[in-house]
Amino acid sequence: MSSAARTRNAVRQIRGAFVFKALGALASFATVPLMLRYLGAERYGIWSTVMSVAAWATLSDMGIGYGLRCKLTEALARNDAAGASAYVSSAYTALGALALAAFALFLPLSSHVDWRWLFNTVQADETRLRSFTLLTAFFVLAAMWSGLVNQVLNAQQRASAVVFGQTLCNALVLASSAMLLHTARPSLPLMATAYGTALLTSHLVLSIWCYRKQPALAPRARIDAARLRALARLGLQFFVLELGYVMTVSTDKVLITQLFGPQAVASYDVVFKLFSAVTLAHALTTMPLWSSYGDAYHRGDHGWIHATLRGQRRLFALLAVGILLLAVAARPLVAWWVGTAVTVPPGLVAGMALFIGVFTWNNVHSTALNGMGITGPQLRLSLLAIALNVPLSIAAVRLFGLGIEAIPLANAIGLLPFAVRCRRHLRSALGATRSGVSIDPV
Repeated sequence: MSSAARTRNAVRQIRGAFVFKALGALASFATVPLMLRYLGAERYGIWSTVMSVAAWATLSDMGIGYGLRCKLTEALARNDAAGASAYVSSAYTALGALALAAFALFLPLSSHVDWRWLFNTVQADETRLRSFTLLTAFFVLAAMWSGLVNQVLNAQQRASAVVFGQTLCNALVLASSAMLLHTARPSLPLMATAYGTALLTSHLVLSIWCYRKQPALAPRARIDAARLRALARLGLQFFVLELGYVMTVSTDKVLITQLFGPQAVASYDVVFKLFSAVTLAHALTTMPLWSSYGDAYHRGDHGWIHATLRGQRRLFALLAVGILLLAVAARPLVAWWVGTAVTVPPGLVAGMALFIGVFTWNNVHSTALNGMGITGPQLRLSLLAIALNVPLSIAAVRLFGLGIEAIPLANAIGLLPFAVRCRRHLRSALGATRSGVSIDPV
């Protein structure tokens, strides 16, 4: 794909993604007050915590999804149809086996966990909590497998289709939440079933559309050992990166549950979802660019990468202003959005604004590195973030007397090393020159 064609496609995908993402965001924001009314603050806190812990389960794919995205992008850029098909089939077959094994392991272990102690609650029944976690585990693992279609579409630089699937899922969850609110008593298992069904339905719709258009890529029950090893090598690097993100973000709600109780999770989750408007807006541009960076890198078009990064940094400057404005308006916005169901400490807003700002800056540069399949520089810093996150959070609360704002502050501190060094990593990855032609500094 030429530079001009790649840019036109990226713009087209961003435009399509903007429409779907806006609709999806509206559905997601409308769902929160419905869930709060249906479940209540404590059950909602448990729900939100389990959804965060469920993100850990996605790590059981060992980075196969992200590895597939990079390797499939490379195969398509080189017009390697046989290799592309082998990568897709190997990923689906291997990940399906891993998902089955993970659920088979979780099933007997779940009966030995004291779920009421783990979620620090006396309101929910132990049996229902176990049913809730089993249902969540089943749906999350099934969606992890069926969601590989998203990486196939991303590798084909069809990010707007992926966003459409997310929007469809959000709309189905919204409809299910409204129905449960008016027809059923508060039930975490029912909520898990509704959410999981919506997720699998969206993946099924995308899969039918994708593989009817590209039957040569349709997965088959076979494994190419060489291709699987290539996926595994790259996937393990993405696994560590994903582990760093999950340990930095998803442990937050577990820590809050233990340090402040599940009701405090509701306050944190509402503020996080409010600021996620920024990350959603940024994702509109970075999602299509991941595979575009990979296509440009494998075709040697480094100039396109440099120009796109400059544009992304200018966009970040605008988003930084938006983060500051959102921080100022956050508390009245939350009051308008969910009413008096939760309280929002001012420190939580400030800490979240800092965390989202650092995360967004890092994402500008990590998207380019990930798209090019260059994960080494991030691996070391990801491990550092893992090591710092939990101790910093606990120390900030126990030793310095901070409240819930300690959690996003610890997140931001853990991400700062990459924020400082990310440009140097990109310069090293791309080099200062190519074929004797000077390249502007990244």
